[in-house]
Amino acid sequence: MLKVYFPLQWLVKGILLLLLGLILFGSYLTIKDRYFPEEKPIKIVTKDLKLGETYQADGVELTFKNIELTEKRNEFAQHDRVLQVTYTLKNDTEKPIRPQQWSIENKDGEELYEYAMILNNPEYIESGKAETVNYYYELPSEIQNYQIVIREADGYFVGLPFTL
Repeated sequence: MLKVYFPLQWLVKGILLLLLGLILFGSYLTIKDRYFPEEKPIKIVTKDLKLGETYQADGVELTFKNIELTEKRNEFAQHDRVLQVTYTLKNDTEKPIRPQQWSIENKDGEELYEYAMILNNPEYIESGKAETVNYYYELPSEIQNYQIVIREADGYFVGLPFTL
């Protein structure tokens, strides 16, 4: 009869090698997740809002009140046409929030520039309060189709189309 003996040190070396392999594999997975996260598909929903309609997201209520050309100017005026966007933002979160300036894009995805104007908007909107906010944008001289674009953290896009 043939007997095969494995020295105890071979068994210990095998177990240590297995543990080392598991540690290295676990480290690889941790580094991979931290520095190379998987791209999650962005869920895109386009909803055409109307003036006066309320949109709710992330603990705030947003209502666009008015979109119009304005005659308000200051020393930074470089365009003949200036757009004024008026909206009400109600803070339903527990912390104060800052009013936001929304991007406005034409059909080609080009954004309008914010008009460098001194604003009297509130710096913060306290919890449970609603404030009316005005933002101004420079408009090119030719009339185009635009939409206000709201991007949320989870990838939703909401547009408010208008032509000026």
